[in-house]
Amino acid sequence: MKIQIITHIIMNTDICNIYQKLCLKNKISPNEFIVSCLHNASIYGEFNLKSTTVTEHSCLLIAETFKHEPTINILNLSDCILPPNGLKTFLNLVNYLTNLKILNLKGNQIGSDLTLYISNILSNNTNITELRLDWNNIGDSVDTFSQLCHSLMSNTVLNTLILANNNLCQTCGFHLAKMLNINKCLKNIDLSWNCIGETGAELLMKSLKNNEILLELNIQGNSVSIDISTMIAKQLKQNKSNKIKQKEIQVRNSSLLEHVASVDKNYQVQLNILNNQYNNRVNELQSKLQLFQLKNQEQNQELEELKKNSLKDKENYILISNQVKKIESEASFNKQNLNLLIKKISNEIPNSDMENMNYPEDLDKIFYIVSKIKENCIIEVLQEKKKCQQLVENLLKLTNELKTLKEEWQHFKSSTELNIKDYSDELIAIKKLLITNMYHRKISNKISNEINMNNLIRQQEEINTYDKQTNVLLSLNTKIKTLHKEKTDLEIKLAEAETHSVEATETIKVLQNNLMLAKDELIKLNKTQLHNIAAQTTSAQLNTDALTKEIDILKADLVEKDIQSKLSKIEIDKINSNHKTELINLENKFQSKYQAFKEKRKEDLTQCEKICLMFQEYVGKLKEDTSNT
Repeated sequence: MKIQIITHIIMNTDICNIYQKLCLKNKISPNEFIVSCLHNASIYGEFNLKSTTVTEHSCLLIAETFKHEPTINILNLSDCILPPNGLKTFLNLVNYLTNLKILNLKGNQIGSDLTLYISNILSNNTNITELRLDWNNIGDSVDTFSQLCHSLMSNTVLNTLILANNNLCQTCGFHLAKMLNINKCLKNIDLSWNCIGETGAELLMKSLKNNEILLELNIQGNSVSIDISTMIAKQLKQNKSNKIKQKEIQVRNSSLLEHVASVDKNYQVQLNILNNQYNNRVNELQSKLQLFQLKNQEQNQELEELKKNSLKDKENYILISNQVKKIESEASFNKQNLNLLIKKISNEIPNSDMENMNYPEDLDKIFYIVSKIKENCIIEVLQEKKKCQQLVENLLKLTNELKTLKEEWQHFKSSTELNIKDYSDELIAIKKLLITNMYHRKISNKISNEINMNNLIRQQEEINTYDKQTNVLLSLNTKIKTLHKEKTDLEIKLAEAETHSVEATETIKVLQNNLMLAKDELIKLNKTQLHNIAAQTTSAQLNTDALTKEIDILKADLVEKDIQSKLSKIEIDKINSNHKTELINLENKFQSKYQAFKEKRKEDLTQCEKICLMFQEYVGKLKEDTSNT
């Protein structure tokens, strides 16, 4: 049951279905091992055909399936001994596999044509990071290997290159050294068990001085001396230490930038908090001012109402006094009328009537009438007196009420004046505080603007210095590149001179052997033919003279070439010394500028801390002033 489930899962994968459809179209039964490899590739991203024989037709089918689903990361074709056309199909497939990272072509008998294919792929490649080409005899054709190295010069992605057991000669080592002078992305190269020799290793060692990115170089089994191998190991160690230092410097720079950014954020947060506190305090003071103004308006309205009431009371008092005066005038007028009536009555009665009437009775009547009139008058007078007394009492009450109202009004006036003075003093103090706060805020804004302007100026200066440094570095890089080109040209000339010197030494050895053979022949001729000694000796002397002349010419050429090689070495040493001095000067300049930048950063941080302390002291003083007020 489990086996059936596994086969069902394998058959349902997309790549496997595509492969099976292609096999059905071509009327071929699908290979179960290839199906399982395709299934693993669909799951793990690795297509592994290690040590399996594959025909050209199956290579074409596999390539077609991967063109429909180009999702693999690793293509392992090691020890397959693929036919040339099948390997070409896989190499053409590499251009479609955009996610491919590792390409393993170990032990596939790659010839010169296929190395050209690989060089074209490397020149256009943007995804392969590891390439294994060991056990392929690539060094048999030096021209194709030089083209491979030339394609590696323009590659910027490949990190590891394995070229073990490929019969690489000294000239191949020269091409590799030339490539390492230009390539700045390779980190691991395996050249074990080749025939690079001492000269190739020396050229590689010299190229490592210009390449600080290569970290591992395996030259085991290349008949290289211990000194050169130790020199290469030292240079690789230096490259590793330089990489570690660069990482540490990057980490430090990132940490410094993060610290500066955090300090700036904290400073901005503190400034925002202080600004918010200041704005809240100002808003509170403004709300208090508005409340005081409303209270002042209400008190002014109450004062105006009291003034109106006092004016009304005055008017009522005047009216009452006028009524009292009218009543008094009416009472005096009534008295006068009574007196006038009495006189009229006395005048109207004639004397005869006075004599004729019964005196006592009439008098009683008169007195009775008069008494009645008096009583009436007295009653009216008493009533009017009561009314006057009531009016007087009302007047006294009104006067007392007016006095109390005046006293209350004066007391209220004095209290309101005191409150107005207090409110005015508070308003003056608040205005002073507002003015001082506005002044300090302006000062703080000016300080912050000056700090920002200084920071901007410093940043612009740093940017300008950085641009200048970059321009200087670019110019130095161009100079270094030109020097490297000159150096490579001189090294090529040296290699050519060395090859010529080797050829010349070989020709000298051949000539010496010819001389020895000629001497042997002369001895033999002396033994056999004594009578022709003179003629033969003369001819032999002539030949020997010509040969000696040729040998002298060759020796002179060798001496000149040795002199030229020494001069070129001297020039190379000078260039290297100049390059080293320039690099040392650049490092010293960079360290000095970096230290100056650190000191400036420290000064800026101290200034920021001082400004923060000043601002905190200022905020504390403001809080104390507000608490005191």
